[in-house]
Amino acid sequence: MNEQQNFRTRKSTSDDPWAIFGRLVSGILIYGGLGWLIGSWFNKVEMFVAAGVILGISLALYMTFKQLSNK
Repeated sequence: MNEQQNFRTRKSTSDDPWAIFGRLVSGILIYGGLGWLIGSWFNKVEMFVAAGVILGISLALYMTFKQLSNK
């Protein structure tokens, strides 16, 4: 039983860097894309894309911190 728990722990921590990378990239793409969409409606694309990217990175870092603090 203990060996099985060690395997689960090892597997979940080895995937953390890719999960963090994926979360950051998806946050940038999704929120940056939403910023581009909203910015194109208001003719202020640069401002909304920048705000969306900053929001995406902030949320991704927050989610990463919450996930790693629970382990």
